[in-house]
This record gives sequence, C-alpha cells and structure tokens, in this order.
Amino acid sequence: MGVRMISPSTMPTQNMLSFVTACGECDLLLKKEATPYGKKACCPRCGHVLSKSKKNSIDRSLALAIAGLVLFIPANTLPILRLEILGIESGATMLSGVAALFQKDMWILSIVVLLASVIVPLSKLLLVLYITLGLKLNRSFPRLANCLRWYRHINEWGMLEVYALGIIVAYTKLIDLAHVIPELGLYCFVGVLLIATFISATMDEEKFWELIEEQQRD
Repeated sequence: MGVRMISPSTMPTQNMLSFVTACGECDLLLKKEATPYGKKACCPRCGHVLSKSKKNSIDRSLALAIAGLVLFIPANTLPILRLEILGIESGATMLSGVAALFQKDMWILSIVVLLASVIVPLSKLLLVLYITLGLKLNRSFPRLANCLRWYRHINEWGMLEVYALGIIVAYTKLIDLAHVIPELGLYCFVGVLLIATFISATMDEEKFWELIEEQQRD
C-alpha cells in the first residue's frame, strides 16, 4: 500500500473511507496506492513509515505457520533440560513448569505463564495458518477479518522471549550445582521462537487487509 496526500478540497466522502488512511504520528489523511515490493511508504509531512511491501508474504507466512505448529507440540511436551546430580536424573518441560507453579498454590502466576508461553503462541500460529490459507486459496473463510484483528491484539502477548531468558538464567544457575544437558524440547522451543519472530517480520498486514476487502466485495 502506497500513499498520496489528500488536499482539503478533495476530502473523502463516506463511500471513499476505505481508500484512505491516516498517518499514525501526525494524522495526515492520505490516499492508498500500491507500493512496489521492497519499497516503503512514508508520510510526506512527518516522514513516519506507514507501510513496507513484502514479497511473497502469504506463502512465507503460511509455510512458517505450518513449521511452527509442527515444532510446537514437541517444544511443549519433550524435556527442555535434563539434570543429573548424585546419580539422580530429572527432566523439565514447559508444561511441567506450569504444573509445578500451580501445585505450589501460585495459580495466578501459573495461568500467566501458561497464557504467555503456550496458549497465546499457539493461537497466533493457528490464526496465521487460518488467515493465510483463506488468502492463498482465495476463499472467503468465515470471520477472516476478525481473525486478523485478533492476531494484531494478541501479537504482543506471546512472550516466548521472556521464557527463553528464564531458561538461560536457570541454566546458568544450575550448571554449578548439577550436570545440565539440553534436550530436544529446547531445540524445538528455539525453533518456535525463531519462527514467531520471522512471522512478525514476514506478514504484510496491509496487503492482507486489501485482499480481505476484495474478497468481501466479490
């Protein structure tokens, strides 16, 4: 999506509102225009970046969502770290950490951890899969626009980076007390974390909105 400034004499009517946008910094009304791939659309008044077209956004986001879902189950069910101390071994998974917090009556914290590390990241991957499939197949799936809105709302709540920081801290604390061995679940978790980051960088939400609007008009 590109932009062009609208003069006061050509202010949009109610039927034209879908063809205009406003700068998020200075609220300047601008007309939407196509932006070539690799180019950025900037506000002519304040220079704020309004959008950046991304090549093959649908295909890349779809592939990343599938890969993320494939890795998500082992990332949550397989051991992340294995501890060996005095001949005794024990392993820890993401879900076992949530269960341990709940058993110690820290149920509010356990719910927050469950939401931020499991439910929200899984919901994001499922939403991206649903949205990109609808756009890829050019099918007007039910509530496609609502799913894209939900993705934008929960995008900041999937805090896998914070969980990863907690794993690093736990590893550095335990390495002096026991023999700590990274397990397959940790590698799957890192893969999910990287995929979630790549999805945020790959999704062209402005283009997605344009395609959804075209489907709704047909």
